[in-house]
Amino acid sequence: MYGSDECGSGSRSFRGSDIHEQISFEITVNADSTHLATALQSTYFPFKQRTPGGMYSDQAVSNLMGDLFK
Repeated sequence: MYGSDECGSGSRSFRGSDIHEQISFEITVNADSTHLATALQSTYFPFKQRTPGGMYSDQAVSNLMGDLFK
């Protein structure tokens, strides 16, 4: 159904899920640079940082937000 928060046939909604919380956090934390680059009609180059658990980058969030602003 359009506008529904349900994920598939499960009874747990997406908005109440852990993945929703993680995505919301990433977008909130990384929004400033993407908004600024869009407002200035410039290019934002996402960063990459090596961590003990692997590699962290804001590339996915930046690309998603940049595409939404087009």
